[in-house]
Amino acid sequence: MPPLFRRAAGRLTGAAPGWLVETVRPAPAALRWWPMLRMAVAVTVPLVAGFASGNAVAGLMPAMGAMNAGMEVTSPTCRAGRTPGRPGRDW
Repeated sequence: MPPLFRRAAGRLTGAAPGWLVETVRPAPAALRWWPMLRMAVAVTVPLVAGFASGNAVAGLMPAMGAMNAGMEVTSPTCRAGRTPGRPGRDW
């Protein structure tokens, strides 16, 4: 955290209860390299193949599908709340 934010956070420590400060404290997230690499390959390979064949649309459609599949939320907490066949529970 930059020093400016640390000083501001230090001044505000007494303004909120301790449990709230701990709840909203940002935690550094680990980078997940395998999904990033898989997404980069899944999107660029169809695009390169489409451009190489001279038909960009033929590569654009699979690349958009791969991008859609790669952006899907796959965290365990989100999957636990989604049950098929129950309206209102899906997002």
